[in-house]
Amino acid sequence: MSPLRFIAIAAATMLILACAKWALGPVAAGETIDWNVKTIATIRATTEPGAVAEILYINDDVNSAADNGVKMLTLGSLTVEVTFAWDAEGGSDRIVVTPPDGYMAVPDTLTLPEDGRGTLLIYPVTALGM
Repeated sequence: MSPLRFIAIAAATMLILACAKWALGPVAAGETIDWNVKTIATIRATTEPGAVAEILYINDDVNSAADNGVKMLTLGSLTVEVTFAWDAEGGSDRIVVTPPDGYMAVPDTLTLPEDGRGTLLIYPVTALGM
């Protein structure tokens, strides 16, 4: 492979990675889970006062009953449970986030139509005055 071709491929790869990072926003050592490739949930650091993490949910693909179930997301030492519920009637799909004891998801459920995006925040209960 010629050096010029190698540089072009490397530049294209860096551009693709930069676009992916821009689309999802700043991700700090978090995980992403997916259902049917395009429907995802990502846990990442947040700038929201008092929150320790946020979960971005993107419902971009047609799912099925096979996608229902529980998956885990981890950011540092924080692991949350994410339950996916598909709407067989063609309506909105839902995730329910269950953090460990001592934390709370706000809101704990997010229901989105196809092509919808939303964010849930994870707080320590002490930040909420509990």
